[in-house]
Amino acid sequence: MAIISFAIICLIWTALYLSFTPVGADVIHGVQGRYYLPVTMMILLTLGIKKVKIFTKTNIDMAIISAVSILILIATTYNSVIVNAF
Repeated sequence: MAIISFAIICLIWTALYLSFTPVGADVIHGVQGRYYLPVTMMILLTLGIKKVKIFTKTNIDMAIISAVSILILIATTYNSVIVNAF
């Protein structure tokens, strides 16, 4: 998880450097704290902080993750295919 978190942060920096930063700037413009919120839980779990605990069973976790992923997929498909086509 630490390697994935680091890769995500590097991709955020790369995307915003290419999009919003002029060539030769000392800082990366456009990077905001809200971009790191999804990665925060992975970093906390990696560090092994005792206050972060998961109380649900694995099958319930997988059902929730699958349901959220399917809803996002359906909404994206609706917005990009159906709304733009008609």
